[in-house]
Amino acid sequence: AGLEPDIRWIVADMTDASGVFPDGGLFDVAIDKGTLDALLCTDQGSELVCEMFRLLSPGGTYLIISFRPKDFILKLLDLPGSPFQVTVERIPLQDSKIIAHAYYCRKVGDSIDLQTIKAYQDESIEWWHREQQPLLTPRREKAIKARFQSKLDSYDRLDPEGKLSLEDCHITLFEEEERDEYGYDLASFMLDVEAFSIDVATAKRMDIVQALQFLAEMQ
Repeated sequence: AGLEPDIRWIVADMTDASGVFPDGGLFDVAIDKGTLDALLCTDQGSELVCEMFRLLSPGGTYLIISFRPKDFILKLLDLPGSPFQVTVERIPLQDSKIIAHAYYCRKVGDSIDLQTIKAYQDESIEWWHREQQPLLTPRREKAIKARFQSKLDSYDRLDPEGKLSLEDCHITLFEEEERDEYGYDLASFMLDVEAFSIDVATAKRMDIVQALQFLAEMQ
């Protein structure tokens, strides 16, 4: 009720819409408002980009609106084989400290390979977090050590091994804004801890040395 009669509404998985749109080259424009941002928190960002390429007609535009750092997104879109011609402009947001950009990705290539794109983007994400925005900088390490000790001091009984519960480590190692921005909830943290060390995951506790090693290895 109240919907435009000339608009057809379709629900599809945009990382693989072949079940709904088996043929490609159907659309002149695809608009993405924060979808790539969200999927970069998972392992499906490359699938989204490749599916948009498949669905666009030759010369069509994949418009991405992103709140991620511009240099990061441009790096991710500088794809092997140059399937897209990318231009970018800043979106003015009144009374906001948030910076947003619009990326106009014009389809200029003939084909795209998911595995090649995925390998490139995974490497680019790892490079970005290691070289450009590492989780563990000297300043952050100092701040984490202070928060860690403060949380230890708040315990009714001081832990003789200087360890915090994993629940407390989660909120000590990551600011609330980081947990919200990346959707990094306790369950996700626990999975990463298990991948980092079965012993730590089993003990359900972590000292500051282990905590800093965790950040250095998992960033």
